[in-house]
Amino acid sequence: MGIMVLVFTRTTFGLRLRAVAQNQSSAALLGLSAGLWLALGWAVSCAVGTVAGVVAAPTLGLSPAMMTVPLLMALAATNLGGINSRVGVVVGGLLVGLLSAIGGRYIPGLGGDLNVLLAFGVAIVVVLIKPAGLFGRESTVRA
Repeated sequence: MGIMVLVFTRTTFGLRLRAVAQNQSSAALLGLSAGLWLALGWAVSCAVGTVAGVVAAPTLGLSPAMMTVPLLMALAATNLGGINSRVGVVVGGLLVGLLSAIGGRYIPGLGGDLNVLLAFGVAIVVVLIKPAGLFGRESTVRA
């Protein structure tokens, strides 16, 4: 995570990826090919996902559905922290990790894959109270 923060904040590669992701038309005016940079962004995300799969495979087992629970936990963490806030997603991930560890230990019958229920329950409560998540900002786009 630290390496990705450094890449996206300290390199021209990261700056260009962020520029295209935030405003494709302005990035095109700067001479950046949106298609190329979006493809490079997908390539980086595939590489990070591949590393995550290789690291997780020995503990989760190798099957087509091996990352289902971690992906659901990541979705809950993203909604909890706020989809448009990078810091919020990290904090949401830490909160989901703590909730699943503590919930599996102290709530009887809630262990293994059922920790997803606790993570989504908390995420739903937070989204009902604050729709953009804990750190997210609501925005209104008018045409």
